[in-house]
Amino acid sequence: MTGKWETSKLGDMKTTLDLPDALVLDIKRHALNEGLKLKDAMAVLLKLGLKAGRSQTKVPAHRVTLPLITCKQRAEMTPDQVAEALLAQEVAWHS
Repeated sequence: MTGKWETSKLGDMKTTLDLPDALVLDIKRHALNEGLKLKDAMAVLLKLGLKAGRSQTKVPAHRVTLPLITCKQRAEMTPDQVAEALLAQEVAWHS
C-alpha cells in the first residue's frame, strides 16, 4: 500500500472484534467521559495506539559500511558479465 489513506476517502468500515469484557467496559467509560459515541472512542483509541506503537518501534537508521576494494586496472563489466563471473565462481566452488 502506498500513499496516504484518509478516512473520508475510504468511508466507514464495519468489523467485529472479540475483546475482553474489562477492556470493553474501560472503552465505554472512556467514551462516556469524553462525550463520544463508542465507535468514535474506538477510532480515537486505535489511532493513538497505532501512533504510540510506531514511535516506539522505529529502528534507528543503521548504515552498513562495506570495504572499498580498489583494483590496479579499471575494468568495466556489464551486469550480464558480472552474473556470468559469479556463476562460474560458484560452479568452481561446488565442483
